Amino acid sequence: MKKLHETHLGLFLLTFCLSQLIFIWNVDGQTPIKKSNSSISNSTVYATTICPVKDNRKAILSITMDDGYPNSDAYYERQFIANDLRATPVLISNWMNYSSSTAPSYKEYYQQLLTRGRFEYGSHSKSHPTTEPSTTTASISEIATSRSELLAMFPTQNVITFTLYNGVTFTGDNLSLAKSTYSAMRSGTRGYNSLLPTETDMYALKVQGVLNSETAASMNTWVDNALLSKQWLIEMWHAIYEYDPATYNPPSESITTPHLQYIGDKQKAGLLWVATFGEAVQYIKERGAATIADDASTTTRIITLTDTLKNNLFNYPLTLKSEVPSSWTSVQVKQGENIQQITTVKESTKYYVYYNVVPDMGNIVLTNGSAPGSDITTLSISNGLFGTDKSIVFTASTLPSSGTNDGTIEWFVNGVKQFALGRTFSFVPTLAGYYGVVAKSVSPTTLLPVYSNIVTFSVTQGQTALQNISYSDIKIYRKDKSIYILNSSMENIRSIVVCNLKGQVLFRNDDIQNASYIFNNLNFGFYIIKVTTDKESITQKVLVC
Repeated sequence: MKKLHETHLGLFLLTFCLSQLIFIWNVDGQTPIKKSNSSISNSTVYATTICPVKDNRKAILSITMDDGYPNSDAYYERQFIANDLRATPVLISNWMNYSSSTAPSYKEYYQQLLTRGRFEYGSHSKSHPTTEPSTTTASISEIATSRSELLAMFPTQNVITFTLYNGVTFTGDNLSLAKSTYSAMRSGTRGYNSLLPTETDMYALKVQGVLNSETAASMNTWVDNALLSKQWLIEMWHAIYEYDPATYNPPSESITTPHLQYIGDKQKAGLLWVATFGEAVQYIKERGAATIADDASTTTRIITLTDTLKNNLFNYPLTLKSEVPSSWTSVQVKQGENIQQITTVKESTKYYVYYNVVPDMGNIVLTNGSAPGSDITTLSISNGLFGTDKSIVFTASTLPSSGTNDGTIEWFVNGVKQFALGRTFSFVPTLAGYYGVVAKSVSPTTLLPVYSNIVTFSVTQGQTALQNISYSDIKIYRKDKSIYILNSSMENIRSIVVCNLKGQVLFRNDDIQNASYIFNNLNFGFYIIKVTTDKESITQKVLVC
């Protein structure tokens, strides 16, 4: 009877695995590969599967912002901080060279924006032409060169996504070049996307457009539809009217702010995963290309998670769901040096644990663990200390200081999630540029995030020493005959003073209510702007012409 039972079990598992065979595409999207992403259990009935959405959420939402508008992006950053969101500005590489005497260059602005951790970048072509490229030279320039230029400007960015422009559609050689250069391409066609898109779908991803013709209620319906149908919603944003009025049908803050709050509430409720465009693409492609082998026993589980993709581009954590014995009230998950203590959940009559691990990063070992410690309420990181291998070692301090969920501490460099959990993180900068390191913890009981301070520094080509830098999150820009004062920090502005070159006060406000300000219809000439916050005073000369 025992042998007959084992035979039936083996036939069942073989039949199940064969039924799960699917076609996936390699990283360049060119060659179909037959792979299995089914769960395999060699010794018990316990099994492991990959969740369709990170953290077992119901749907994915990606916010993309076309073209690149520093004034409006400062608004986005404030809202993303308030609602714990991340997003993808899709940039035109030629435009990054724009600069003026009154503001940093676009390149410098977007380099510094990265360091604060809310953004990752995609390509929106080199020059934003009005038609599809018609020559080989134009195709290479707009599609491939734009990526290489953005990679050179922004250390740590992968730039694996491309966004079409002006309603064009790529065909023939242009489509082939896009597929060989990027892992996904967003169109301007309205609609939603599957959580398991085909290769064709990945290069014609649909959007919903945030324009002045929409309302907060109509845009909130997009989120509801994606949750109901378990889909991937990509939103297409441009500028905000109050900051860049002379742009493509910009909506006002009164429309966009409630919508972003609605998105944040759905994420906080555990329903929605708000991912950057690149993060969503990484997760979807890794999930489709992944193979799980689960060697289970009642005392130890050894799981391998592998895929066929390039590890330097596809290293985002996947959420696995493993059944465990009912006696395991908590589970220790170990992959490399990363250790997590996670409470099990009961679903119907079985017990499961949900956890995040990275493909191709070594065995995943599950054991009967100890109960997770107290939730982290305060998180801070110290300035980096040099290690022996030219690395910089960062250390996190927490409150409570002992018995906390150290395994929930994640690390980000220029907004890119790193393969590291816990109190320490080692980073080796390989390119010159600006860098920002931030740590994040998420309470497993309340799902609320706790962010650390941000440590910023610059790396000069050829220098092994790092120079700590600081820059204000208060930005002052001139556009046309207006001056914009944009506050993307968590500091409160106490006063704003505007003077002429003789020092005569033209405007003063010591009762500040808003985060940002605009002075319109100014006369030609120089103005001295002084902004005082809780922590600093910024003075800048601005030419209006």
